[in-house]
Amino acid sequence: MRLPADLRTGLWGCLCVAGSALAGGCGAAPQGQAWLEVRTAHFDVHTDLLEPAALDMARALEEARAALIAVAWKGAPDPRGRTEVAVFAREGHFHDYIASDYTDGLAQSWVGSERFIVVHWDDERPSGLPRVAVHEIAHDLSHWFTPLQPAWYSEGMASFLEGLEYDRATHRAILGGIPAPMVRTLKSVGRTASSAEGLFAARSAIHDDDMTTSRFYFTSWLLVHYLINRHGESFILFQRDLSHLRDWREAWSDRFPRLGPTPLDAGLDEYLDGGTFEHAAATVEVPPFSPSVRTLSPAEGHGLSSWMAYRLGARELSAQARDLALALDPHELNALRTRYQGLNATSGAAERLAIARQLVKAHPESGEAWLLLANSGESEQERSGARDQALRLMPDHPGVIELLAARALDVPDPAAALAYTKLLIRRTTVAPSIAELHLRAMAMAGRCDDARHFAQSVSASYPVGCSLVRRGGRVSCLAAFEDLVRESCSNLAPAPASEVKVPQPHAAVGP
Repeated sequence: MRLPADLRTGLWGCLCVAGSALAGGCGAAPQGQAWLEVRTAHFDVHTDLLEPAALDMARALEEARAALIAVAWKGAPDPRGRTEVAVFAREGHFHDYIASDYTDGLAQSWVGSERFIVVHWDDERPSGLPRVAVHEIAHDLSHWFTPLQPAWYSEGMASFLEGLEYDRATHRAILGGIPAPMVRTLKSVGRTASSAEGLFAARSAIHDDDMTTSRFYFTSWLLVHYLINRHGESFILFQRDLSHLRDWREAWSDRFPRLGPTPLDAGLDEYLDGGTFEHAAATVEVPPFSPSVRTLSPAEGHGLSSWMAYRLGARELSAQARDLALALDPHELNALRTRYQGLNATSGAAERLAIARQLVKAHPESGEAWLLLANSGESEQERSGARDQALRLMPDHPGVIELLAARALDVPDPAAALAYTKLLIRRTTVAPSIAELHLRAMAMAGRCDDARHFAQSVSASYPVGCSLVRRGGRVSCLAAFEDLVRESCSNLAPAPASEVKVPQPHAAVGP
C-alpha cells in the first residue's frame, strides 16, 4: 500500500512527547552511509542510517509493534512471523527507488515473501520513526487477526492505530484523541467524495486523484473512530465476525441493522462536529532488545539495492545494482535472487534451477536460497530436501508455509492442510492462488459450507473485475472459486477435520 504524501506527518503534527525517553530529540536525519542489517525479535531492518540511529529506529519498531498489540488486541497471542523493513536516511534516496513524489511510504505483501515496508527517516518524529511505518505495522498486525477486510476498515483502522504514542521511560502506550489538523481538513474539504455509500463501494483506498484518495483515508479514519466511540460493543462483534472470515457486508447488516448509508452519513457529520474519545492506555511489555548488527560488504550493499529496486519496480536501477554486485561477488545472494525472479518460470526453468543450486552451495544457511531450490528442484527428492532446510531456517515464512500446505493437500492430510492454510492467509496477501489453497483444504476437511462462505467473502475483498483463467476462458473469481468448491466437495468424501486453533482478536480498541 502506498501512503499519499499529503497524509504525511506535517498534516498530523509532530509527535515529540515532552520528557519522553523515546524521543532522543526531534533533530536532523543522520547522513547516509554503507548499508547496515539490524535483526530484532520481529524485524529485519536494512538501512543506511548511522549505527546509533539505526539501533534506535529498530528499537522503536519493536516498541510500536508491542504497544499496538497491548492496546488494540489486549491479551491476544503474539502474531507469528517477521517483517522486512528498509529505512533510508534521506528522502531523496528513498525516491531513487520510488519515483512518485506523492508517496511517503510503501508496504508490499507478495505471495511467497515476507511483508516489506519501505520508509525514510523523519526528523520530526521520535527515533526518526515515521508515522507511515506505524501505519504499515498496524496493517500487518490487523491482517493477522482479520485476514479479509474491506478497504474502508483496513485503512480506517490503520490510520486510527498510527496515532499511537509510546513513552519509553514509563512503558506506557496511549491511543486516541482527535488530531486537530485532521478535523480541520475534514471540515474544510468535506466528505462528499467519500460518503458512507462511497466508502462501502470502494475496493481500494487509492483513487484517480489525490484529493479523493485523501478524503477516503480521512473518512475511513472518522468512521472507525465513530464506531469505536458510539457503537463500541457492536463494532467489537463486527471485528470478531471478520476474524471468522465472514463477508463483511453480512456482518455489518447483523451488527448495525439501523446504520444504512443515510443514517450513517448523518451520524458521521454529527460526530465530526462534537465527537470525543476517552484515551485507551496500557503498560507495554516490550521484548528484550537484543539486536544483531552487521555492516554489509560493498557487494552485499549492491545486491540489497538490486533486490529492493526489483521489488519496488525500479527495474533499470535493479539491473545496474545487480551487475555491480555480481562483478564483486559472482555468488552474491540478493543479486542472484533478483536474476532468478526476472527469469520466466517455464522458458527460464533450467537457469533458475542452476541459480538455486548455486545459491544453496554458496549460502547453505540462507532460508531464501533453499526456498528457491524447493520451488525449482529437478526431482521430488531435491525439492523435498530443500523444503525441509527452508523450514528449519524460516519456519514462519509465507513461502515455506505455502509449500507445506500444497504438500499436505497432495498427501492428502486434511487436518495439516487446513492448519497450514489458516496460518498462510494470516501471513500473506490472500491472493487468488492462496484463496484456492484454503478452499481446497476446507473442502478436503469436509467443511464445504465454510468453503462456500469463504469463496463469497474473499471474492468481495478483490477489485471489481477480478477474474481467473479456467478451461480456456476467463471467469470471475467468485465463479471460479464456487466451481472449485463444487468439484472438490463432490469428489471427496467429507471427513471431520481437527479443529485448528488460530489466534482470534480479543476485544479490539473500544470505548
